Amino acid sequence: MKDGFTMMKWLRYVLMTALFAVSLSLVVVFQRHIGALYAGIMLLGIGGLLLLLWIYNRKYR
Repeated sequence: MKDGFTMMKWLRYVLMTALFAVSLSLVVVFQRHIGALYAGIMLLGIGGLLLLLWIYNRKYR
């Protein structure tokens, strides 16, 4: 039972790290472009970062 819990925790950390990398790269890469489409893509990146922050802070309520 403990191995399954550890594996799920590891998988969660990997997925959160991947989401962080994708979100941050969306913001950094598309900041050089001009237009509403690129601004929307950057907002998706910021939304992903805010989601990660919310998930992290949820356990400290």
